[in-house]
Amino acid sequence: MSATEINMISNHRLPCESRKKVPREGFNSLLGSSLTIDPNSLCDQLLTIDCARYTPAESNEVVCGTNKREYSNFCEFSRARCLDHNIDIFRVGSCSDPVTVAPTAATTPAIVMTTQLQGTTLDPTAKVFCSQKDQITCPSAIDLTCGVKGNSHKLYRNECEFNKERCDDLALNKADISACRN
Repeated sequence: MSATEINMISNHRLPCESRKKVPREGFNSLLGSSLTIDPNSLCDQLLTIDCARYTPAESNEVVCGTNKREYSNFCEFSRARCLDHNIDIFRVGSCSDPVTVAPTAATTPAIVMTTQLQGTTLDPTAKVFCSQKDQITCPSAIDLTCGVKGNSHKLYRNECEFNKERCDDLALNKADISACRN
């Protein structure tokens, strides 16, 4: 990691309360409908990942951001999103790719046009975090997080540790800390 990247990271580590919340719809479609994790809670760990060593889960992870910048993979996009929470996915694919509309009849040729698409609900931040979780070192700070699976409750040292476990067990959900006091 270059000195410039380290300075950018250290200058962008804000208290959780001051971070803009990213819509959860993307996370819900990726990791389950009852997910209660704020994608921004992954940023401190995602910013430590070396995207040059990231192995894409999909053959083509090119992402066009709403800032009209193109990112070579979900890792690069996720890092940029952590540094600027206003960035979202404009489309998966190149910013310059035209959108193809299927023909309406056999005699009608395909129409190729470029149009602005609504952002996709796929949130690659969780995908990158989970694929790299074994390389992520969670902070040693204690900020207890309660996880619940069915009738079983478990305390985690912090949200990072909970998130890592959540990658392997989609039935695990975050609960109010009072649920783990029994």
